[in-house]
Amino acid sequence: MQESFRSLLAREPKESILRGFGLTVISDYFPAYERVIKKRL
Repeated sequence: MQESFRSLLAREPKESILRGFGLTVISDYFPAYERVIKKRL
């Protein structure tokens, strides 16, 4: 989960990130998320 937030913060200011959401929603906003997060893990 921490890597997911780091990934989001690398692309968006913290004020732009939704207050609550499921991790599966990230791909809706950032299609490359799954590929990027797999590289980080």
